[in-house]
Amino acid sequence: GSNKSNSGSAAPTKGRLQIQIQHHFAEARASVWLDNRLVYTHSLHGDTKSRAVVFRRVEGGESETIAVPTGQHKVRVRIQSVADHYDQSKTIDGAFIWDSESTLYIVCGKKHDGLKLTWQRRSK
Repeated sequence: GSNKSNSGSAAPTKGRLQIQIQHHFAEARASVWLDNRLVYTHSLHGDTKSRAVVFRRVEGGESETIAVPTGQHKVRVRIQSVADHYDQSKTIDGAFIWDSESTLYIVCGKKHDGLKLTWQRRSK
């Protein structure tokens, strides 16, 4: 049985997923699954901005682009911060188009707000 694999000549079926995360943690971990397959994991670090002597506010923003298969997929996001006792996950449906970029905005709310996930597609 000759089993030839044509991995080199397969038609490209990749879209681009840009992940933008807005968070208020000094340290956290972001994980993203595509149809239950882990495609992205990242340590988040916020900048501690001293506004006054009394309090300090942490702000962070990260952005990264990964290649994803085209078509309709379920995207699951999980943000964990041990220090803040924060562990939230949320799922959103997404359709990826060949050679186009979809941006997923992830906003980490306070503990009771959970995560906000929104799509932004660049229109030509």
